[in-house]
Amino acid sequence: MLDQWEDGQAFTPDIVINTSSTVYQLLVCYVTESSMEPRTFNATEALNLRIPPNRTRLMMKSSPDVESVSVESVVCLSKATELFINELVSSARCSANEEFTYKLLSDLQSKTPRYAFLADVLPTKITMMEWIEKYKTEFDASCT
Repeated sequence: MLDQWEDGQAFTPDIVINTSSTVYQLLVCYVTESSMEPRTFNATEALNLRIPPNRTRLMMKSSPDVESVSVESVVCLSKATELFINELVSSARCSANEEFTYKLLSDLQSKTPRYAFLADVLPTKITMMEWIEKYKTEFDASCT
């Protein structure tokens, strides 16, 4: 029975898995356990974060369609998310001291076709006037 990650970081004993995996890394906005306030990290700090399996389990159980969640699925989803975020950060290719911002991630999403599925989550910010100009014809057509 394991009570810590491979790199020695402890995790709560109610989630246990016996796996021989590589070091996983993660980033972007991480919610601290104590305050639930979003934090931002620079690239170096970001690559050393972990997604707590308990948080993943809570999110999975919050779905009304889910009755039970297996330990394996929680850990696998946590690790897959960490790997995805690591890939996202690596793709951004920013300097080690650069702070990750919404604009950085939004630009990456809009310029990289394989991240197109993130368009609804990370749209490029535009002003109200730009939005009106862009969607005026669609809006007018829907009103008639």
